[in-house]
Amino acid sequence: MSTVNPGSNNSNLLLVVIAGLFALVIAMGAALFFLLMQNNQQTAPQQAQALSAAEIAQIVKQTLSDTEQENIEQALAAMLAPWKAADGNKDLIYGNPDARFSIVTFSDLECPFCKRFNNTPKEVVDVSGGAVNFEFKHMPLDFHNPAALKGALMVECVAKWKGNQHAVAFVDQYFQRTQTNGAGVADLDGLARSFGLTNEQISSCENDADVAKRVKDDIEFGAKAGVTGTPSSFVVDTQGGKSIQIGGAQGAQVFMNAIRSMLEDDEAEAEQDEENLSEESVQ
Repeated sequence: MSTVNPGSNNSNLLLVVIAGLFALVIAMGAALFFLLMQNNQQTAPQQAQALSAAEIAQIVKQTLSDTEQENIEQALAAMLAPWKAADGNKDLIYGNPDARFSIVTFSDLECPFCKRFNNTPKEVVDVSGGAVNFEFKHMPLDFHNPAALKGALMVECVAKWKGNQHAVAFVDQYFQRTQTNGAGVADLDGLARSFGLTNEQISSCENDADVAKRVKDDIEFGAKAGVTGTPSSFVVDTQGGKSIQIGGAQGAQVFMNAIRSMLEDDEAEAEQDEENLSEESVQ
């Protein structure tokens, strides 16, 4: 017959208690570890989110800057596009620089009639197939100064820094914005900046002798040609050397008729020369 040892039961009970405590410690450790991991996972996205917010702010700022620059470039491209035929030329010439006929116009940027007339020579050039060009000459009138002279100098400043196409397009935009009769453009420097000039470039033109000379030369040339008002134009046959002066804001047809008349006179003279040669050979 077997018997139960009380000491043995107590030892077993102690082992059970110790095993239970050990399991509890392990469970609590596992729970604590889980909580710490969960906390770290929650904190990390918050830190990442804070960094992302800063990065997003920078991206937004850069995007706005890029968009603004893109808008400026698109606006400039739109202003330049109608005057593509002036690209690569000089002396504010629009159209084929080697054209037989040239419409040379003395104009005042503050003259309301010049404002109305400015696109007329362009119309003739655009339908001439390269036979006609248009050359803009400065003639700021005293009673429209200082605005007219300032505008003329800025045109030449644009030509110096950005080239002929920019300058010819600048003339067009000036006419679109001016209040005329000496009132000028509200923000002349701002208009120049819209054509890509910097403040430093604009300032440099204020005392630029070459810029001033180009305007002065046009004024003196116009005075010698007998120009007393604006707009005043000359249709010049660059081959024959003849010219016809046309005063005022005349329509495109007037200039086409003048060119046609010069061509007819040229043909008549050529026929007369042939007749004279024939008569001489007969004699």
